[in-house]
Amino acid sequence: MSTHGTQRETVAARPAMSLIWLVAKREITSKLKDKTYLISIGFFIVLILAVVGINVATNSGSNDFTVGVVGQTSQTFQQAIKSGADQFDGKVTLEYTNEADGKTKVKNGDFDALVVGDTIITKDTLNTTLGAVLQGANKAAKTQQQIESSGIDPQKLDQALTVPPMQTQALNPDAKTNFERGIIAIIAVGVAYGMLMIVGQFVAQGVVEEKSSRVIELLMAVVKPWQLLTGKLIGLGILGILQLVLVVGLGLAGVLSFNLIAVPSAAVGVVLQVVPWFILGYTLFAAFFALAASLVSRQEDLGSAVMPVTLVPIFAFFAAFQVVSSPNSTFATIISMVPGFSPTTMPVRAVMVSVPIWQYVIAVILQVIAIVLVVRLAGRVYAGSMLRTSGKIKLKDALKQSKETAGTPAQA
Repeated sequence: MSTHGTQRETVAARPAMSLIWLVAKREITSKLKDKTYLISIGFFIVLILAVVGINVATNSGSNDFTVGVVGQTSQTFQQAIKSGADQFDGKVTLEYTNEADGKTKVKNGDFDALVVGDTIITKDTLNTTLGAVLQGANKAAKTQQQIESSGIDPQKLDQALTVPPMQTQALNPDAKTNFERGIIAIIAVGVAYGMLMIVGQFVAQGVVEEKSSRVIELLMAVVKPWQLLTGKLIGLGILGILQLVLVVGLGLAGVLSFNLIAVPSAAVGVVLQVVPWFILGYTLFAAFFALAASLVSRQEDLGSAVMPVTLVPIFAFFAAFQVVSSPNSTFATIISMVPGFSPTTMPVRAVMVSVPIWQYVIAVILQVIAIVLVVRLAGRVYAGSMLRTSGKIKLKDALKQSKETAGTPAQA
Protein backbone atom coordinates (compact mmCIF):
# COMPACT_ATOMS: atom_id res chain seq x y z
CA MET A 1 0.00 0.00 0.00
CA SER A 2 1.30 3.47 -0.85
CA THR A 3 2.27 6.10 1.69
CA HIS A 4 -0.68 8.28 0.58
CA GLY A 5 -3.04 5.35 1.05
CA THR A 6 -1.73 4.76 4.56
CA GLN A 7 -2.17 8.45 5.43
CA ARG A 8 -5.77 8.36 4.19
CA GLU A 9 -6.56 5.31 6.28
CA THR A 10 -5.00 6.99 9.32
CA VAL A 11 -7.10 10.10 8.82
CA ALA A 12 -10.28 8.12 8.19
CA ALA A 13 -9.69 6.15 11.39
CA ARG A 14 -9.89 9.29 13.51
CA PRO A 15 -13.03 10.04 15.57
CA ALA A 16 -15.74 12.02 13.82
CA MET A 17 -15.19 15.16 15.92
CA SER A 18 -11.49 15.06 15.14
CA LEU A 19 -12.23 14.96 11.42
CA ILE A 20 -14.75 17.77 11.74
CA TRP A 21 -12.21 19.89 13.57
CA LEU A 22 -9.59 19.17 10.90
CA VAL A 23 -12.01 20.48 8.26
CA ALA A 24 -12.82 23.50 10.45
CA LYS A 25 -9.14 24.35 10.86
CA ARG A 26 -8.68 23.97 7.11
CA GLU A 27 -11.46 26.52 6.50
CA ILE A 28 -10.06 28.95 9.08
CA THR A 29 -6.54 28.73 7.70
CA SER A 30 -7.61 29.15 4.10
CA LYS A 31 -9.86 32.12 4.83
CA LEU A 32 -7.19 33.91 6.85
CA LYS A 33 -5.10 33.76 3.67
CA ASP A 34 -8.03 34.83 1.47
CA LYS A 35 -7.74 38.45 0.34
CA THR A 36 -11.51 38.73 -0.13
CA TYR A 37 -12.17 37.76 3.48
CA LEU A 38 -9.51 40.13 4.80
CA ILE A 39 -10.88 42.93 2.62
CA SER A 40 -14.39 42.32 4.03
CA ILE A 41 -13.06 42.70 7.58
CA GLY A 42 -11.25 45.88 6.59
CA PHE A 43 -14.43 47.20 4.95
CA PHE A 44 -16.48 46.77 8.12
CA ILE A 45 -13.76 48.30 10.28
CA VAL A 46 -13.51 51.32 7.98
CA LEU A 47 -17.33 51.59 7.95
CA ILE A 48 -17.55 51.56 11.76
CA LEU A 49 -14.73 54.11 12.10
CA ALA A 50 -16.42 56.32 9.50
CA VAL A 51 -19.78 56.19 11.29
CA VAL A 52 -18.15 57.02 14.64
CA GLY A 53 -16.09 59.79 13.06
CA ILE A 54 -19.09 61.39 11.35
CA ASN A 55 -21.09 61.32 14.58
CA VAL A 56 -18.20 62.85 16.52
CA ALA A 57 -17.83 65.58 13.90
CA THR A 58 -21.55 66.38 13.74
CA ASN A 59 -22.03 66.34 17.50
CA SER A 60 -18.83 68.10 18.51
CA GLY A 61 -19.65 71.67 19.47
CA SER A 62 -22.84 71.70 17.43
CA ASN A 63 -24.55 73.99 19.98
CA ASP A 64 -21.56 76.22 20.75
CA PHE A 65 -21.79 79.72 19.25
CA THR A 66 -19.88 82.99 19.27
CA VAL A 67 -22.01 86.13 18.97
CA GLY A 68 -20.75 89.65 18.43
CA VAL A 69 -22.60 92.45 20.24
CA VAL A 70 -22.52 96.15 19.37
CA GLY A 71 -23.06 98.32 22.43
CA GLN A 72 -23.75 97.33 26.00
CA THR A 73 -26.14 94.62 27.20
CA SER A 74 -28.05 94.37 30.43
CA GLN A 75 -27.46 91.80 33.13
CA THR A 76 -30.89 90.37 32.30
CA PHE A 77 -29.86 89.82 28.66
CA GLN A 78 -26.64 88.06 29.67
CA GLN A 79 -28.39 85.81 32.19
CA ALA A 80 -31.09 84.95 29.66
CA ILE A 81 -28.41 84.03 27.09
CA LYS A 82 -26.77 81.65 29.53
CA SER A 83 -30.08 80.15 30.64
CA GLY A 84 -31.24 79.64 27.05
CA ALA A 85 -27.97 78.03 25.99
CA ASP A 86 -28.12 75.65 28.96
CA GLN A 87 -31.52 74.44 27.80
CA PHE A 88 -29.93 73.26 24.54
CA ASP A 89 -26.81 71.85 26.24
CA GLY A 90 -24.82 74.49 24.44
CA LYS A 91 -22.79 77.62 25.02
CA VAL A 92 -23.11 81.15 23.66
CA THR A 93 -20.06 83.40 24.00
CA LEU A 94 -20.67 87.16 23.71
CA GLU A 95 -17.92 89.39 22.28
CA TYR A 96 -18.37 93.14 22.26
CA THR A 97 -17.24 94.92 19.11
CA ASN A 98 -18.14 97.71 16.71
CA GLU A 99 -20.49 97.17 13.78
CA ALA A 100 -17.87 97.24 11.00
CA ASP A 101 -15.53 94.75 12.65
CA GLY A 102 -18.48 92.61 13.69
CA LYS A 103 -19.79 92.33 10.12
CA THR A 104 -16.30 91.40 8.91
CA LYS A 105 -16.07 88.61 11.48
CA VAL A 106 -19.52 87.37 10.48
CA LYS A 107 -18.41 87.20 6.84
CA ASN A 108 -15.21 85.36 7.84
CA GLY A 109 -17.11 82.90 10.01
CA ASP A 110 -15.57 84.09 13.29
CA PHE A 111 -19.03 85.15 14.54
CA ASP A 112 -22.15 83.03 14.14
CA ALA A 113 -24.21 86.20 14.44
CA LEU A 114 -23.93 89.91 15.24
CA VAL A 115 -26.46 91.71 17.43
CA VAL A 116 -26.94 95.39 16.57
CA GLY A 117 -29.78 96.84 18.63
CA ASP A 118 -32.90 94.90 17.63
CA THR A 119 -31.26 93.33 14.57
CA ILE A 120 -29.48 89.98 14.23
CA ILE A 121 -26.98 89.94 11.37
CA THR A 122 -25.84 86.59 9.96
CA LYS A 123 -23.77 85.42 7.01
CA ASP A 124 -26.61 83.30 5.65
CA THR A 125 -29.40 81.49 7.52
CA LEU A 126 -29.64 81.97 11.28
CA ASN A 127 -29.17 78.75 13.24
CA THR A 128 -32.53 77.78 14.74
CA THR A 129 -31.10 77.07 18.21
CA LEU A 130 -29.08 80.28 18.32
CA GLY A 131 -32.04 82.28 17.05
CA ALA A 132 -34.28 80.93 19.82
CA VAL A 133 -31.69 81.84 22.48
CA LEU A 134 -31.17 85.39 21.16
CA GLN A 135 -34.89 86.06 20.69
CA GLY A 136 -35.61 84.80 24.20
CA ALA A 137 -32.86 86.91 25.73
CA ASN A 138 -34.00 90.01 23.85
CA LYS A 139 -37.57 89.49 24.99
CA ALA A 140 -36.48 89.07 28.61
CA ALA A 141 -34.34 92.21 28.50
CA LYS A 142 -37.05 94.34 26.83
CA THR A 143 -39.71 93.11 29.25
CA GLN A 144 -37.48 94.07 32.17
CA GLN A 145 -36.96 97.57 30.70
CA GLN A 146 -40.69 98.11 30.22
CA ILE A 147 -41.44 97.02 33.77
CA GLU A 148 -38.84 99.43 35.19
CA SER A 149 -40.06 102.33 33.00
CA SER A 150 -43.67 101.80 34.11
CA GLY A 151 -42.78 102.37 37.76
CA ILE A 152 -43.83 98.89 38.88
CA ASP A 153 -41.63 97.37 41.58
CA PRO A 154 -39.70 94.65 39.63
CA GLN A 155 -39.17 92.55 42.77
CA LYS A 156 -42.88 92.42 43.64
CA LEU A 157 -43.81 91.72 40.02
CA ASP A 158 -41.24 88.93 39.84
CA GLN A 159 -42.72 87.39 42.99
CA ALA A 160 -46.23 87.64 41.57
CA LEU A 161 -45.21 86.02 38.29
CA THR A 162 -43.17 83.25 39.89
CA VAL A 163 -45.21 80.08 39.56
CA PRO A 164 -43.86 76.65 40.43
CA PRO A 165 -43.50 74.52 37.30
CA MET A 166 -45.97 71.72 36.66
CA GLN A 167 -44.80 68.29 37.71
CA THR A 168 -44.45 65.64 35.01
CA GLN A 169 -45.28 61.99 35.45
CA ALA A 170 -44.70 59.43 32.73
CA LEU A 171 -46.80 56.29 32.62
CA ASN A 172 -43.88 54.60 30.90
CA PRO A 173 -40.74 56.40 32.10
CA ASP A 174 -38.46 53.91 30.36
CA ALA A 175 -40.02 54.43 26.92
CA LYS A 176 -37.24 56.70 25.63
CA THR A 177 -34.47 54.50 27.00
CA ASN A 178 -36.10 51.37 25.61
CA PHE A 179 -36.42 52.98 22.18
CA GLU A 180 -32.74 53.92 22.25
CA ARG A 181 -31.88 50.35 23.20
CA GLY A 182 -33.98 49.14 20.27
CA ILE A 183 -32.14 51.42 17.86
CA ILE A 184 -28.80 50.17 19.16
CA ALA A 185 -30.05 46.61 18.70
CA ILE A 186 -31.14 47.35 15.12
CA ILE A 187 -27.67 48.67 14.31
CA ALA A 188 -25.98 45.66 15.94
CA VAL A 189 -28.33 43.23 14.19
CA GLY A 190 -27.72 44.98 10.87
CA VAL A 191 -23.96 44.62 11.26
CA ALA A 192 -24.37 40.98 12.35
CA TYR A 193 -26.55 40.09 9.41
CA GLY A 194 -24.33 41.93 6.98
CA MET A 195 -21.52 39.68 8.15
CA LEU A 196 -23.82 36.65 8.04
CA MET A 197 -24.52 37.29 4.36
CA ILE A 198 -20.80 37.60 3.65
CA VAL A 199 -19.87 34.43 5.56
CA GLY A 200 -22.82 32.61 3.99
CA GLN A 201 -21.50 33.55 0.56
CA PHE A 202 -18.10 32.19 1.60
CA VAL A 203 -19.77 28.87 2.47
CA ALA A 204 -21.55 28.75 -0.88
CA GLN A 205 -18.45 29.71 -2.85
CA GLY A 206 -16.38 27.14 -0.99
CA VAL A 207 -18.83 24.37 -1.87
CA VAL A 208 -18.79 25.25 -5.58
CA GLU A 209 -15.01 25.70 -5.67
CA GLU A 210 -14.49 22.24 -4.17
CA LYS A 211 -16.78 20.70 -6.76
CA SER A 212 -15.34 22.55 -9.75
CA SER A 213 -11.72 21.86 -8.73
CA ARG A 214 -12.39 18.18 -8.01
CA VAL A 215 -10.93 18.68 -4.52
CA ILE A 216 -14.12 17.16 -3.16
CA GLU A 217 -13.16 13.73 -4.49
CA LEU A 218 -10.00 13.76 -2.39
CA LEU A 219 -11.78 15.06 0.69
CA MET A 220 -14.60 12.54 0.52
CA ALA A 221 -12.05 9.73 0.35
CA VAL A 222 -11.33 10.28 4.04
CA VAL A 223 -14.18 12.49 5.33
CA LYS A 224 -17.88 11.79 5.18
CA PRO A 225 -20.07 14.47 3.55
CA TRP A 226 -21.81 15.45 6.77
CA GLN A 227 -18.45 15.78 8.53
CA LEU A 228 -17.16 17.98 5.72
CA LEU A 229 -20.25 20.17 5.82
CA THR A 230 -20.24 20.44 9.62
CA GLY A 231 -16.55 21.31 9.72
CA LYS A 232 -17.05 23.95 7.07
CA LEU A 233 -19.92 25.53 9.02
CA ILE A 234 -17.97 25.48 12.30
CA GLY A 235 -14.78 26.89 10.82
CA LEU A 236 -16.45 29.75 8.97
CA GLY A 237 -18.78 30.31 11.93
CA ILE A 238 -15.81 30.85 14.24
CA LEU A 239 -14.40 33.39 11.82
CA GLY A 240 -17.79 35.08 11.54
CA ILE A 241 -18.15 35.38 15.32
CA LEU A 242 -14.63 36.76 15.70
CA GLN A 243 -15.34 39.25 12.94
CA LEU A 244 -18.62 40.27 14.60
CA VAL A 245 -17.01 40.70 18.03
CA LEU A 246 -14.14 42.69 16.50
CA VAL A 247 -16.33 45.09 14.53
CA VAL A 248 -19.10 45.52 17.13
CA GLY A 249 -16.52 45.82 19.91
CA LEU A 250 -14.68 48.49 17.97
CA GLY A 251 -17.95 50.33 17.34
CA LEU A 252 -18.92 50.18 21.02
CA ALA A 253 -15.50 51.39 22.09
CA GLY A 254 -15.89 54.36 19.76
CA VAL A 255 -19.39 55.41 20.80
CA LEU A 256 -18.61 54.94 24.49
CA SER A 257 -15.33 56.86 24.26
CA PHE A 258 -17.02 59.84 22.62
CA ASN A 259 -20.32 59.59 24.55
CA LEU A 260 -22.36 59.17 21.37
CA ILE A 261 -25.10 57.12 23.07
CA ALA A 262 -27.21 58.08 26.03
CA VAL A 263 -27.40 54.60 27.55
CA PRO A 264 -23.96 52.97 27.28
CA SER A 265 -24.86 50.12 29.61
CA ALA A 266 -27.66 49.17 27.21
CA ALA A 267 -25.18 48.70 24.40
CA VAL A 268 -23.36 46.00 26.34
CA GLY A 269 -26.65 44.20 26.94
CA VAL A 270 -27.46 44.43 23.23
CA VAL A 271 -24.19 42.75 22.28
CA LEU A 272 -24.85 39.97 24.78
CA GLN A 273 -28.20 39.45 23.07
CA VAL A 274 -27.04 39.73 19.46
CA VAL A 275 -23.97 37.46 19.52
CA PRO A 276 -25.79 34.24 20.65
CA TRP A 277 -28.60 34.91 18.20
CA PHE A 278 -26.03 35.54 15.48
CA ILE A 279 -24.67 32.04 16.10
CA LEU A 280 -28.14 30.53 15.79
CA GLY A 281 -28.93 32.60 12.71
CA TYR A 282 -25.61 31.87 11.07
CA THR A 283 -25.92 28.10 11.57
CA LEU A 284 -29.37 28.02 9.97
CA PHE A 285 -28.64 30.24 6.98
CA ALA A 286 -25.14 28.89 6.36
CA ALA A 287 -26.69 25.42 6.04
CA PHE A 288 -29.20 26.90 3.57
CA PHE A 289 -26.35 28.50 1.61
CA ALA A 290 -24.49 25.17 1.51
CA LEU A 291 -27.65 23.37 0.41
CA ALA A 292 -28.29 25.82 -2.41
CA ALA A 293 -24.66 25.81 -3.54
CA SER A 294 -24.60 22.00 -3.63
CA LEU A 295 -27.11 22.06 -6.49
CA VAL A 296 -24.78 23.92 -8.89
CA SER A 297 -21.25 23.34 -10.14
CA ARG A 298 -20.26 26.73 -11.57
CA GLN A 299 -19.71 30.10 -9.91
CA GLU A 300 -21.84 31.64 -12.68
CA ASP A 301 -24.88 29.72 -11.44
CA LEU A 302 -24.28 30.44 -7.76
CA GLY A 303 -26.04 33.81 -7.65
CA SER A 304 -29.37 32.51 -8.88
CA ALA A 305 -29.10 29.44 -6.64
CA VAL A 306 -28.59 31.36 -3.39
CA MET A 307 -30.96 34.23 -4.20
CA PRO A 308 -33.98 32.67 -2.39
CA VAL A 309 -31.78 32.10 0.67
CA THR A 310 -30.70 35.74 0.82
CA LEU A 311 -34.28 37.02 0.81
CA VAL A 312 -35.22 35.56 4.20
CA PRO A 313 -32.48 37.38 6.18
CA ILE A 314 -33.43 40.59 4.40
CA PHE A 315 -37.11 40.20 5.31
CA ALA A 316 -36.09 39.27 8.86
CA PHE A 317 -33.98 42.42 9.19
CA PHE A 318 -36.84 44.66 8.04
CA ALA A 319 -39.19 42.87 10.44
CA ALA A 320 -36.93 44.08 13.25
CA PHE A 321 -37.87 47.70 12.41
CA GLN A 322 -41.52 46.87 13.02
CA VAL A 323 -40.57 45.34 16.36
CA VAL A 324 -38.79 48.56 17.38
CA SER A 325 -41.92 50.62 16.74
CA SER A 326 -44.19 48.24 18.64
CA PRO A 327 -42.32 45.60 20.69
CA ASN A 328 -45.43 44.46 22.59
CA SER A 329 -47.65 44.00 19.53
CA THR A 330 -49.04 40.62 18.48
CA PHE A 331 -46.90 40.77 15.34
CA ALA A 332 -43.71 41.36 17.37
CA THR A 333 -44.58 38.55 19.78
CA ILE A 334 -45.20 36.00 17.03
CA ILE A 335 -42.41 36.98 14.65
CA SER A 336 -39.83 36.90 17.44
CA MET A 337 -40.50 33.17 17.88
CA VAL A 338 -40.51 32.22 14.18
CA PRO A 339 -37.34 30.35 13.08
CA GLY A 340 -35.21 32.45 10.77
CA PHE A 341 -36.84 35.67 12.00
CA SER A 342 -36.14 35.25 15.71
CA PRO A 343 -32.36 35.99 15.40
CA THR A 344 -33.17 39.56 14.26
CA THR A 345 -36.40 40.27 16.11
CA MET A 346 -35.97 38.61 19.50
CA PRO A 347 -32.79 40.48 20.54
CA VAL A 348 -34.43 43.78 19.56
CA ARG A 349 -37.59 42.95 21.48
CA ALA A 350 -35.69 41.56 24.48
CA VAL A 351 -33.69 44.75 25.04
CA MET A 352 -36.81 46.93 24.80
CA VAL A 353 -39.38 45.07 26.88
CA SER A 354 -39.52 42.23 29.36
CA VAL A 355 -40.00 39.09 27.25
CA PRO A 356 -41.67 36.18 29.13
CA ILE A 357 -39.17 33.38 29.61
CA TRP A 358 -41.48 30.86 27.96
CA GLN A 359 -41.48 32.90 24.74
CA TYR A 360 -37.71 33.07 24.78
CA VAL A 361 -37.46 29.31 25.34
CA ILE A 362 -39.91 28.59 22.50
CA ALA A 363 -37.96 30.86 20.15
CA VAL A 364 -34.68 29.09 20.93
CA ILE A 365 -36.21 25.59 20.70
CA LEU A 366 -37.90 26.29 17.36
CA GLN A 367 -34.71 27.82 15.97
CA VAL A 368 -32.65 24.81 17.08
CA ILE A 369 -35.20 22.39 15.59
CA ALA A 370 -35.05 24.32 12.31
CA ILE A 371 -31.25 24.17 12.38
CA VAL A 372 -31.23 20.40 12.95
CA LEU A 373 -33.71 19.80 10.13
CA VAL A 374 -31.95 22.09 7.64
CA VAL A 375 -28.48 20.78 8.49
CA ARG A 376 -29.69 17.19 8.04
CA LEU A 377 -31.34 18.11 4.74
CA ALA A 378 -28.26 20.01 3.62
CA GLY A 379 -26.08 17.04 4.58
CA ARG A 380 -28.16 14.69 2.43
CA VAL A 381 -28.17 17.08 -0.54
CA TYR A 382 -24.47 17.69 -0.02
CA ALA A 383 -23.80 13.94 -0.10
CA GLY A 384 -26.00 13.34 -3.12
CA SER A 385 -24.68 16.17 -5.26
CA MET A 386 -21.03 16.72 -4.37
CA LEU A 387 -19.72 14.34 -7.05
CA ARG A 388 -21.91 15.96 -9.73
CA THR A 389 -19.45 18.45 -11.19
CA SER A 390 -21.31 19.52 -14.32
CA GLY A 391 -24.53 21.50 -14.72
CA LYS A 392 -27.28 21.85 -12.14
CA ILE A 393 -29.01 19.13 -10.16
CA LYS A 394 -32.54 19.21 -8.83
CA LEU A 395 -33.19 18.87 -5.11
CA LYS A 396 -35.16 15.65 -5.49
CA ASP A 397 -32.42 14.13 -7.65
CA ALA A 398 -29.77 15.01 -5.06
CA LEU A 399 -31.85 13.41 -2.30
CA LYS A 400 -32.39 10.32 -4.44
CA GLN A 401 -28.68 10.04 -5.14
CA SER A 402 -27.98 10.43 -1.43
CA LYS A 403 -30.24 7.47 -0.62
CA GLU A 404 -28.59 5.32 -3.27
CA THR A 405 -25.08 6.02 -1.99
CA ALA A 406 -25.97 5.88 1.73
CA GLY A 407 -23.80 3.44 3.53
CA THR A 408 -21.34 3.10 0.65
CA PRO A 409 -17.78 3.23 2.08
CA ALA A 410 -15.45 5.89 0.84
CA GLN A 411 -12.82 4.77 -1.59
CA ALA A 412 -9.26 5.20 -0.53
